[in-house]
Amino acid sequence: MGLTLLFAFGLPPVLQLAQVPPLRVIRRDIGNLKPASLLVLGVGVAGFAALLLAASSDIKLGAIAVGGFAGAVLVFAGLSWVAVKLLRRAVNETTAPRWLVLATRQIGARPAYAVVQTSALAVGLLALVLLVLLRTDLIASWRAATPPDAPNRFVINVMPDQSDAFVQQLRTAGVRNLDWYPMFRGRLVAVNGTPVSPDKYAEDRARRLVDREFNLSYAAEQPPHNRWWRAAGSRKKRAP
Repeated sequence: MGLTLLFAFGLPPVLQLAQVPPLRVIRRDIGNLKPASLLVLGVGVAGFAALLLAASSDIKLGAIAVGGFAGAVLVFAGLSWVAVKLLRRAVNETTAPRWLVLATRQIGARPAYAVVQTSALAVGLLALVLLVLLRTDLIASWRAATPPDAPNRFVINVMPDQSDAFVQQLRTAGVRNLDWYPMFRGRLVAVNGTPVSPDKYAEDRARRLVDREFNLSYAAEQPPHNRWWRAAGSRKKRAP
């Protein structure tokens, strides 16, 4: 993403540097943006949109993100343009300080540059604020959806000869609400009598899952909080 943004917004002015006339230092109306630089800029913006679509892994969600950024750019550009116009009218050149008059003239002489710079800065700040808000909202939603008595500690690899002493230690410490399950390692070798191998799956994730060991458990009765259960010797399942 960094290379795409650098290509989009850093390469056009670099390409134009070699053809900048000396009078450009004095006269700002000489040496406008070249068509080739505009083309590179357009390709970079298209690449940025493609990265958003690829990162979201969903066409609809990616289109919403691209449209949201495009709409934000239009809103910020419109507000910046209005602000520049209001600045020119608000500053009285006969009574205002000289530095403010010169600054206002500089901004008003090339309002497009002021609009572009303000819009770019606003979009960058918007992205940072969105990251903070999304992180806070995700954490708050996760905490709100978690029951107050949800397990917050997990202990594994307790050997059979250590289980009684470990449970007694928990009872002594005042822990009453605990679940105790046997655990063992297993590997998927067949489905309905058909042998399973990684070569039979096309997706990388499925191939990795088939080729690895799983942490499994068992119980004679259905736990009260488990909504997905398959009893031994039965094909019936209870779905949530």
